[in-house]
Parts: sequence; C-alpha cells; structure tokens
Amino acid sequence: MKKLAYYFSFLPFQLNFFVLLFVTAGAYALVQNKYSNLQEQTYFILLLRALVMFTAVLFMLMVGIAFFTALICWLYFWVYRRSHKESPLQVSIGDGDKAEAGYISLGLLATGIIKPLLGHVKGRIVFADNRISAALTLDEPVFGKSPLIRTAIKAGRPVWIPDIKEHEVQKAVLYFEDMFRLFSFPFVVSNIQKLLTVPARSEAIAVDVNPDKTQDQTQRIQTPRKTRGELLNYKNFEAGDDIRRIVWKIYAKSRELVVKIPETMDPYASHIHFHPSFYTSTMVSDDLKNAMLNYYKIRIRQVYEALLRTEFAVKYIPDQELAAADDTHEEEATWLYELSTSVWQSAKDATDYMASRREGIYCISSLIPMFEMEELFSNKTPDTLVILVKVSDLWQNQQAFHWTSLFMKTDEHPLDALKRKWLLSPHRRKIITNEKQVQQYLEGQLFRTIIL
Repeated sequence: MKKLAYYFSFLPFQLNFFVLLFVTAGAYALVQNKYSNLQEQTYFILLLRALVMFTAVLFMLMVGIAFFTALICWLYFWVYRRSHKESPLQVSIGDGDKAEAGYISLGLLATGIIKPLLGHVKGRIVFADNRISAALTLDEPVFGKSPLIRTAIKAGRPVWIPDIKEHEVQKAVLYFEDMFRLFSFPFVVSNIQKLLTVPARSEAIAVDVNPDKTQDQTQRIQTPRKTRGELLNYKNFEAGDDIRRIVWKIYAKSRELVVKIPETMDPYASHIHFHPSFYTSTMVSDDLKNAMLNYYKIRIRQVYEALLRTEFAVKYIPDQELAAADDTHEEEATWLYELSTSVWQSAKDATDYMASRREGIYCISSLIPMFEMEELFSNKTPDTLVILVKVSDLWQNQQAFHWTSLFMKTDEHPLDALKRKWLLSPHRRKIITNEKQVQQYLEGQLFRTIIL
C-alpha cells in the first residue's frame, strides 16, 4: 500500500480536477438529456444552452490557465536544475542535521523556485527505508543581502519521528500546484543526505561511582579525590593483611576471606569504562522492540551524562561495530552518535567483552534472558557497577484507552496505540517475569546494582 500511494503521488492530476470534471460532465449530460429533444426554441432553452456553453468555455479557460502556470514553473525549475551542479534542495531536522527524537521540526529548503500564479509548491522527503514524509508547503521566503530579492524558499512542520538512529534521505519530490489545485507536476531530486535523531534529555540522576584505574593516570587534578575506601572496595585476604579488616558477612555467604582496602587520597583523575549492552533475544514484534530500544537509549544517555558530571574521565565503549561519525572532532558528538546508531543485537561474540572484563560500569536491558546472566556476570568483583533498565516501564506513562474520546475528539499520543498492542502481546508476561528474575539475581550479587 505504501508503494502504491507513493506512485499515485506522481500523477499530475489533483482530486479537484476530477471533481470539477465530474460535476461539469454531469451537468452537461443532465441538460442534454432533458432539453435536447424539445422543438420549441423558447428564451429559457436558449438561455440555458448559452449558460452551458459559457460554463464549458470558462472551464476550459480555467483549466488552461491552471495548467500552463504550473507547467511553466515546473519547466523553469527543470532548466535551473540542469544548469547547477549542486542540489537545489536541503533537508533539515530541528536546527540542522541532528535533533532529539520525538516531535521534530522537519524542514525543506529549495532554491531556483518560482511559485505558480496564486499556486503552491510542496515537497515530500523520501527516506532509504521507503518512508515518505507528509507534504511540506514551501511558503516561507529566504532573503539574501537584499531584503527585496528572495534567494530561496523553505518549509517546515512538526512530524513524529520516534526512532533514534541515523536516517538516510534518498531524494525529495517537489510538486508544482496551480491556484485551483487541479494539477500537480512532480519533480524528483536525488538528495543523498543523513539526518541523526538522538535520545531526548531526561531528568538528571546521580550515580555514585568509585572506579579502579583503567588507564595510565597522567592527568593530575587540583583536588585529590578519595579512592579505595572502606565500604567501597575489597580484595582477597593475603598474608600480612590486618585481620580486623576482614568482611565476615561476605565470608558467611561465599566462604571467601576478603578485606577492606584502606582509603587513600589520589591526586590523579581516574577513568571510567562505560559498557552499554544492546544484547537481547527476539521476544516481541519489531514495532514494540523499536519503541523499547528508543526508551533504552534515553536511559543510557541519562546514565552517561550522570557519569560525565563526576570528576572522572568517562569512556563510552560500544558493544558493536559502528560507522564513524562525520564530526568525530567533537568528543560529545562521538559517543552520542555511537549511542544513537546502536541497534539490538543477538550475536554471542558481541557480549564477550562483558564476560571477559572483571570491573567496570555496565548498563543492560531487561530483555537479556535470565539464563545469560550468570555467564555474563559470574566473574565480576565488588568494584563492578551494573545498571539495569526495565524497558517495560516505557508503557507506564502511556494511556491505552482515552475515555474522553467517547464524548469529544482528543489527540492520541502515537505510543498509546502501541501500548494497546503491548497489553495484548503474548510475550508481555514473559518479559515481565524475566525482568523480575534478572532483578532478583543482580540484587543477590556482591557487586552494586542500580535499577532504573
């Protein structure tokens, strides 16, 4: 159906043209059927025939004016496009080529446009996954140095783009419409362009961390920080250790002797290795899974920015191979690009980086099956911090049913319809049960756990 609607959008005839044609033909047929056999040439018959003739001529004149005004503007843009190497169209989201996912201002800027007399110029954006945007009316002039000379024309409207990823624009289609909207001449412009939607900022949270040194410490800080203090870090009991520092609670649970490490003052900045995991298994349909992925990315950004507010240097380590960002010179853009372009993955070797490392900060989703937990976190030390994101919480703030819609028309959030599908999903109970099991497992480990 999407392809059919796409191809129908290239028809040069608008709905108004067919309506006018039907009404005119119907009126002419009615007059001919009722009055064509009359022999008497009364004034009424003559006047009626003259009126029909006048209507036919006026219709032809209107159609001709509408046709040629739109066609001339289309031909002018065709000549302009052939004489310029650069693309006359530029697509934007938000204030540029990057914006937070959700309701985003989608814009289109075009040069070399002459609007038809009292007509309109509209545009649609075609993405690589065959998605077509809503029609954008180019009605806002852009002036250069002179306030009287228009250099371009642009359009913009808020659209719902929930998926957090890199969107590839394949082309844009311009439609030159006449004043009566009888004709619409399309013009396709190839416009390979990439637009990035990033996770939206959410409420700030605090994450208490005290990492080990993960890299050589060369950056000295002004105020020495406390590191490896009591109740924070432990190590196995060795000969010469103070037996008063033995943690008997851990011994009673695991039969291993560990001691508290005395607190010291470290004058160097430590590094945090942040490991977000997108490992999961196929439990739900693609649309529900994509919505949960978007929610998971928002939570990861919330945690990562909380780590950035600490005095430690934070390094984002993705669990999958990603294309390099175009603006890698900006450190913030690099990690945000890697987060935004990550996808759910189920490759077993991609999770080895979690199981092989003993320490660090890990962020996992509740879509990881319970039977994978022990393999991933069996060798973690008390220095490890695991952050669990319960992706089913996405649906808590959504309303599946709006009772007010029975009495009045209400605007429904796009996620509300997905919540109804979530409530009817046969895998919902399985996911919620898995979340509870994972949470109980993590809370029973020696390392620290944060539940979001």
